[in-house]
Amino acid sequence: MTVPPSTHRSRRIAALGGLGLVLAVGAFAVIAWPLLASYRDSLDPAFALVLFPGLAWYWALGAVIVLRADGHLVGWLFAISSAMVSSVFVCWVAGPILAEGDANAHGWFVLAGALLFPTALLLALPGVMLTFPTGRLPGPGWRWPVLILAGMTVLGALATMLRPGMVDGTTPNPLTPFTSGLPPSVVDVLGLASVAGNLTVPLGLLLGLAAVIVRFHASRGVERTQLKWLLAAAVPAAILIPLSLSDAGQAIPGIDAISALSVPLLALAVAIAILRYRLYDIDRIISRTIAYAGVTLALFALFAVVNIGAQAVLAPFVGGDGVATAISTLVVAAAFSPVRGHAQRVVDRRFNRARYDQERTLESFSAGLREDLDVDRVLEQVRETVERAVEPRMISVWSRDGGPS
Repeated sequence: MTVPPSTHRSRRIAALGGLGLVLAVGAFAVIAWPLLASYRDSLDPAFALVLFPGLAWYWALGAVIVLRADGHLVGWLFAISSAMVSSVFVCWVAGPILAEGDANAHGWFVLAGALLFPTALLLALPGVMLTFPTGRLPGPGWRWPVLILAGMTVLGALATMLRPGMVDGTTPNPLTPFTSGLPPSVVDVLGLASVAGNLTVPLGLLLGLAAVIVRFHASRGVERTQLKWLLAAAVPAAILIPLSLSDAGQAIPGIDAISALSVPLLALAVAIAILRYRLYDIDRIISRTIAYAGVTLALFALFAVVNIGAQAVLAPFVGGDGVATAISTLVVAAAFSPVRGHAQRVVDRRFNRARYDQERTLESFSAGLREDLDVDRVLEQVRETVERAVEPRMISVWSRDGGPS
């Protein structure tokens, strides 16, 4: 029985909606709740403000790829990993709030976050590096390193669950009452498995970086240029993420926020590869997304500047800030169309070059057509325009009087 394409699309939309809901709940829990006075020290605000917009961009890019590229694996990796990372920080940061002083419940939240964290990072960064842009590994020989890495992740998860004592050095493992009777030899083996689990993220990043380099050397033309963007983002991620997870790295001020930048940086590299080199045939959608994001930021800045200036000028004459807000709104409304058009042209010129060149060609042809009445010259302009725009193998132009030419 064949499933209709519309059913596949509906299932993808439902799955993406669920992942987006998880991400939204995580963003609310981690960003909004620590702002309360009693929980203000739960999370570095700079880290949260960098991480969660990056995760939202990760999910949005993944959703576009999944819906427009027939469920492409890279899109699912973006969407699933962003929701998983969000869930991890809900467990670690909002867990104590949800537990409301219950140490055992708090332990379960911390344990769940510790189990999800390695897999979430492996999917978000090495997973994308290993499969971009084709959705497959660079070759059959790469299956064994990936399987070994997956096995190390499973061993690390088992060790985290079964080792008696603390989960993160400060929180008791809620399973300790059930595992405290394990023989010392088994506990020693679990200690080795825990070490293997702690190495999965650094090794995964190195494996992903190696995959990008190998694929880059084997590629030609457009694919090589696509991989240049990914490589430029993969190198900082492979350095910053392991550094932020190490004890030595924690001594560096702001290392968590800096390392969190590697999450949106990787997604930005993929988006540029899609835009500039027509990957997955979704370049126009992404270009509009970036253009409108730029328009939003520009209009927000314009509104703030005009509002502040108008308040400073009108404050001696008009009480309140209602007039200043109205003036700012009118200025933003008037500026919307010019700013949007300019932003779209800039994005097309930089990233969607084929469309930009086609539009310029058509504009030039239209301008010439308004000024030229000679049929032969018009036919010649049509031929030249079509050749530049679509490069056909042959051209046949029909005219009412002369027939085909």
